[in-house]
Amino acid sequence: LGLPASELSTALVLRHNGIVLALRQSAWDRYGLAELSKATHPVTDAPTKRNPALIGAEDGLGQPHASFALPEFIARGGVVLACDLALAVIAGHMARVDGVDAAVAKARAVEALLPGVLLQPSGVFAVLHAQREAGALYIRAS
Repeated sequence: LGLPASELSTALVLRHNGIVLALRQSAWDRYGLAELSKATHPVTDAPTKRNPALIGAEDGLGQPHASFALPEFIARGGVVLACDLALAVIAGHMARVDGVDAAVAKARAVEALLPGVLLQPSGVFAVLHAQREAGALYIRAS
């Protein structure tokens, strides 16, 4: 578009099955999210116990793949929005694993979000709000 990078920003909306990418590795370990999500390594496609969105340069991942790790993406000014409806599904799984009620599990799920991830009422809301209020263009990547 001929615009300098300083005039652009990227928003990533994690919804439905992608919501697990918004969670800390400690939640992945405790709740078996690798198995639940059938996670694969971002380059090799081999099954992994790690949150693929956290695998980066420190893990030996080369560019451009390492730049897609969520902490690096957020540090560059990327905005990560998470669907609260999808997070409720994960909270239900957490409630079963921990044997706690829905409210406690939901609080644990919110606490497990990666730093910088912004929870939205729904993924669809996040996309529509970005389009209407910030002039964003929607590019479906799934």
